[in-house]
Amino acid sequence: MHMFSKKVLLSFLLVFLMAPFFFAQDTVSAAKFFFLRNLRVGDSGKDVFELQKILNADPLTQVAPLGIGSPGNETAFFGNLTKNAVIKYQNFHVSSILDPAGISSGNGYVGQLTRNTLNNSTLLTQSQDASLATVDTINNVDTYTVRPEEKIDIYQKDKQYEDIQAQIVAKINNAIKNRLPAGDLQLDEIKSINNNVAITELSVNIGRVGDVVTINGLGFTSINNNVYIGNTYIIRNLPVQAGTISFKVPPIPSGRYDIVIKNNNGISNSTFFIISSVAMIPVTIQSVTPERVAYGQNITITGSGFTPENNEVFTTFGKIKGVVSVDGKTLSVIIAPESMKEIASYGKSNKELKFKIEIGVINGNGYTVTPSVITFTY
Repeated sequence: MHMFSKKVLLSFLLVFLMAPFFFAQDTVSAAKFFFLRNLRVGDSGKDVFELQKILNADPLTQVAPLGIGSPGNETAFFGNLTKNAVIKYQNFHVSSILDPAGISSGNGYVGQLTRNTLNNSTLLTQSQDASLATVDTINNVDTYTVRPEEKIDIYQKDKQYEDIQAQIVAKINNAIKNRLPAGDLQLDEIKSINNNVAITELSVNIGRVGDVVTINGLGFTSINNNVYIGNTYIIRNLPVQAGTISFKVPPIPSGRYDIVIKNNNGISNSTFFIISSVAMIPVTIQSVTPERVAYGQNITITGSGFTPENNEVFTTFGKIKGVVSVDGKTLSVIIAPESMKEIASYGKSNKELKFKIEIGVINGNGYTVTPSVITFTY
């Protein structure tokens, strides 16, 4: 009978934590930038660069018409040119910036109200666009409806991944329980599934009707790639360009959808996309308690933008689906991943392992851009 050292347990743990890299699961793209800090003259960073790009998108708020700071020549430095452009931007958003702040004109300081407006402008339509999208949806939604002969199980590939992952978890749990080597982890089989047809990431995971989304992945065919948006909607016969597939978000109801690709190579894994056409409460996490959690322990997530049902809590270990929120501000889940069952049992008597895990939330309103981090300990 082998005695397990901390080094051996850590090697098993590494396999668990690396598992998502072997499975083409949901990926969250940050292509739509979120402003997370206040900005003023003298600041620098990527957020300043992204700020200038947004300001330069409108000729009336451009940082500069030519040279440094002009469209295509944005910088990461917040100077007086950027301040003046921010003032113009603020003056164009009276209801969302000036009125709530109780001021009559912009001041060039990017505070909470200005950040909220900037963040919403990268994700949402204006009210008149939303009205047009609603009409468009009524008129054209049938064009994108899945026909009876086109119906598939969009989670077919996900189930294959989950089955193999369950086999790996069972083998490793058995090895830990009986103090035996883990043996063959079937990584070759996992790789062969991924090489069939798979989505690795979307250029964005949230957008509005008419936005262009690019899909990166493997196994795309030159023509006849069909993009399923949930079980109900489809965009047919898309070509590959430069190894990627691009599509415009169709005029269908807003909400959270799982996207897959079907072509002659098969059906891909799913990844999520959120269609937004109305103002929404941003999905944020303010705190996760307790900050140190053991296997089987309940955690409470406090934040905003949680929906009454169908919240998905994603963690380092995987996803917890169908989480409800009675107040829109709190979620409660139990951290008890099957992959940690035997390691946790072993650790109770040894008390020698702890590590950080990430916690985030996805729902019909959006997703947390920056996950929270807590300590998993036993």
